[in-house]
Amino acid sequence: MTMRTTFHLFLHCGYTTNGWAKLLRHCKASWKLDDVDEGLNLHCLVIRNCFLSDVSIRNSLLSMYANFGDMDSAQGIFDEATKRDVITWSSLIGGYAQSGEAIVALQLFKEMYNKWGIDMDGLTAVSVLQACCITEDILLGSLFHAHLICKGFEDDLFVGNSLIDMYSKCHNIDSAYIVFDMMTERNTVSWNSMMSGLVHNEKYWEAVALLDSMRKAGVQVDDVTLVKLLQSCKKLNQEMWCKCIHSVVIKKQARFNIVVFNNLLDAYGKCNNMELSMQLFRRMESRNVVSWSIIIAGFVHIGQPDKAISFFREMWLTGEQPNSITMLGVLEACAAVAELKLSKCAHGIIVRNELTNDLTIGTAVLNMYAKCGEVKAVGKVFDSLPQRNVISWNAMVGALGMNGCAQAALAAFREMESEHVKPDEVTFLATLSACSHGGLVEEGLSIFQRMTMDPSIQPSVEHYSCVVDMLGRAGDIKGALEVIKRMPEGFEAPAAWGSLLSACRSYGNYEVGQNAASRILELEPLNSASYLLASSMYAKGGSMDDMVQTRLLMKKRGVKVNSGYSLVHVGQKPHKFVSWDGSHPQSEDIYFMVELLHNFMFLDRENNDYQIT
Repeated sequence: MTMRTTFHLFLHCGYTTNGWAKLLRHCKASWKLDDVDEGLNLHCLVIRNCFLSDVSIRNSLLSMYANFGDMDSAQGIFDEATKRDVITWSSLIGGYAQSGEAIVALQLFKEMYNKWGIDMDGLTAVSVLQACCITEDILLGSLFHAHLICKGFEDDLFVGNSLIDMYSKCHNIDSAYIVFDMMTERNTVSWNSMMSGLVHNEKYWEAVALLDSMRKAGVQVDDVTLVKLLQSCKKLNQEMWCKCIHSVVIKKQARFNIVVFNNLLDAYGKCNNMELSMQLFRRMESRNVVSWSIIIAGFVHIGQPDKAISFFREMWLTGEQPNSITMLGVLEACAAVAELKLSKCAHGIIVRNELTNDLTIGTAVLNMYAKCGEVKAVGKVFDSLPQRNVISWNAMVGALGMNGCAQAALAAFREMESEHVKPDEVTFLATLSACSHGGLVEEGLSIFQRMTMDPSIQPSVEHYSCVVDMLGRAGDIKGALEVIKRMPEGFEAPAAWGSLLSACRSYGNYEVGQNAASRILELEPLNSASYLLASSMYAKGGSMDDMVQTRLLMKKRGVKVNSGYSLVHVGQKPHKFVSWDGSHPQSEDIYFMVELLHNFMFLDRENNDYQIT
């Protein structure tokens, strides 16, 4: 039955309960379906038939507009009302709370209660608590909780659920637990709210443990429960729990929910099991852009950017349009392989899909070109950013520093301050790194001193390690050692000792180097790079016994050296090469060509030597 038919029936039936019921049913239907046009038609019919003076009709229209997020229209209906009951106020307060305008919602509640003396109902209480969540005002939330108890709402199920949510969002998980434990009645939403609160406050093990309590209470898990549990598993890196939840999903035999399956994909990826994630992806009934984006991000997460790029090509061929999240994963993959042609293609897709106004995307593009060594492209991207925040400035300073433009990095740092963007810890680290690689010791020490004098910024172990590296590269071994000694108590810095050891090897200071080697092997007994660096220093200094002892210690502790590899893109396919690897299908031809080129180079060198003599 159409809305217009309902109105005609209402007119013929007259002012009857049946007529009002049919009218309000259509009003609520347009609200739930989020059909704006249908809602506007309803409003027109109400005005035309002079029903706007009826409080219940007006309240339903107000709720409809509030649900659409059209708060101007909702406020207009409220202002025109000659009679306002608690539902009128609650609908408007709830609309502002849902729209994120918490302050307006709280002011309306204060006006309703203090000025007009209207007592709240459960809907009002839920809306006010939602506003407290947005502001994260724990004091206001606690005072309102006390007010609710005085008004007899302590046993209201919906209010209890909202209290759990409010305390959780205000980072007071203990109070949320107290509310949960004191509830006389709980439903699935209560358990899910408590679990969401634990996840929000990074209490992941407690969230997983709550599942056992939930089952003992005989409460059936729903899709919200499963999603929250999977979020915990991702943070805990617990593949076994992911499989347990996956089995629950299968046993439920409920209708396919793509949100749950996307979270499963992400959980397996975060647990470094992309094989299972891919199997699940291939078997899914349907996929959306989120599904594809998760797989791309998963391959990047486990250090396989080439597979991420190949998978993006597959996505592109299916006709699925990427969004900003997809492209962030692709940009990170392109940055990892540092292949300029691929990077330009990714940038072109971003321009074509009109994602250039996204600051996060722009910063990622900047970082990608920096990894490719394209300093000019970095500058162009930075200049084209619609706005610049501390993250984009950090990326710019870091990009210039990593490409050997130390003076330009310092200039960018000063320009950042001139634009009244306050540097943070990352800014100082990027600037110190630029000074270290550019040999700007005085400038670097000046920046570090200034950082230590700023009470809002606390130097971390990375900052100290960077200063040690800077002094070590300049040959100031004594100064580098002094910085390590001045590090705050509790700062164990393998990177700092590693930088000092590298400097000792380069400048032949084997006495300090031996001490550095001893400390770094103590701090990182399973890091192969530390053993290789120490043995290299001993070999260079002629201390072959110490070199052999270091190698034997490495073997005794079972430390394996991770083989380096090269990645080459030919056409649209990446090829991975490891030293003396024969797994490539064309390895014989490749080694033959390498040998041939080597012989040509040898002959060319001999001919040049002959001509010179």
